[in-house]
Amino acid sequence: MSNDSFSFAGIDLGTSTYGVSVQEGEMHFIGAPKIEFKSFAQLDGGHATGAALKATHLTIPIAMEGDDFDDLRTRIDALRAALSPTKGDQPIIFDYENTRKINGRLESGLDVRLRGGRSIETNLVFLCSDPLFYDVTPSQITNLDGTETIVYEGSAPAPLVITGYSDYAAISPELAVENETTGDRVVSDYALAAYQYLRFDGERQVLEASVDGVVWVSAMASLSPTEFAFPSLEPGSNSLVFEGFANVLSSVYTWTIDWTTRYL
Repeated sequence: MSNDSFSFAGIDLGTSTYGVSVQEGEMHFIGAPKIEFKSFAQLDGGHATGAALKATHLTIPIAMEGDDFDDLRTRIDALRAALSPTKGDQPIIFDYENTRKINGRLESGLDVRLRGGRSIETNLVFLCSDPLFYDVTPSQITNLDGTETIVYEGSAPAPLVITGYSDYAAISPELAVENETTGDRVVSDYALAAYQYLRFDGERQVLEASVDGVVWVSAMASLSPTEFAFPSLEPGSNSLVFEGFANVLSSVYTWTIDWTTRYL
């Protein structure tokens, strides 16, 4: 990538094919909160609720320059094709912050100001229905002893996908995962056989089992009706505890923890 452009759908728009450079302008800071407010008659103020964010509009001020007008028009046509809304939501990655991405689609911005017959300036506006930024590289930890402390550096909670495996059948009738820092705990009484996997998928809020770690089947019927809060990571230190497996003779068990760091 060049140092002053961005990529969309994996296409580097700073290459000579497009020649897009990001200009100085407003920087996206945080999406607008979803806040509902109700006034109370004959009382001061009212009651506000809401802890999530609305969809956001990401504005990117850009400039493009060609060798002449024909070259500029060729680059504009290439940019139109690259940004086509028919592609749906796609990752947007800035060169200056290339470890994070946000997903969106072009909403407006190709009404341009022509400069000198061979360059243009405009604001590209992307609708991002999911207002969060994500690390471009997911994180994974393999745990061997049943406890794990994770210092989470994101500013938005990250759901966890936690997979348990043992070459020996589960010792206890229950397998459980808890984030002691937040109190979120999920429990399953699935009868896990030797050499099988059980996955607590906090991304999709589902419990699944597998004999090979590839093909998964629903195990939702085994989810506890009273302890079903799939743990996530909150900003700061998180203390995770995994229950139900034990070392027997030379047996081996593991818990694998997957997540993607998220930013407001």
